Amino acid sequence: MKEPDKKPEESESKYVTAEKLAKLLNLSVRRVQALRADGAFVVEDTPIGKRYVFGASLVSYIRYLQNRQDTASLERQRLEADVRFRNAKAKVEEIKLALLKGEVHKAEHVRILLNGMVQETKAALMALPGRCAMDCAGAAPNEAANIIKEAVFSVMADMATRTYDPERFAALVEADGDQMANGDEEDDDS
Repeated sequence: MKEPDKKPEESESKYVTAEKLAKLLNLSVRRVQALRADGAFVVEDTPIGKRYVFGASLVSYIRYLQNRQDTASLERQRLEADVRFRNAKAKVEEIKLALLKGEVHKAEHVRILLNGMVQETKAALMALPGRCAMDCAGAAPNEAANIIKEAVFSVMADMATRTYDPERFAALVEADGDQMANGDEEDDDS
């Protein structure tokens, strides 16, 4: 059985002109032509010249827009990551500057000095029995308690007079060859 010939209108309805496609997509003809050059539309040769394949062009245009959106999203993510990196780098530089000015100190240096203070306090408290032994030897219990209390208060008063000494931190910085403190750090801009 022979198939009936397609009507010319049906075969031509799958094709549209640049003007018709532009109108359907709310674009200018020039933009449609530029997008065709970018591969966003499908064109075929027909007996009446090059025409846009309507269905295939719509699918192709949607893919083109999705790819463009994905590319824009990746670019935005890259830019956001770059901003985060630059902000982090700026914070590091602020910390380095504060270290140079002596406004902040490395945790390692604080730990060393605090350990030293604890050791000094321990040594002073451990020396109390020897310091008080002779005075307490012939004293009454109440008197011995007062002697010990005064010795402890003396140690605590001595500890309370200790204050922040920037020279002690500077000595630690010098001793460990702290590169950031003397400005000799390697600049890692890569």
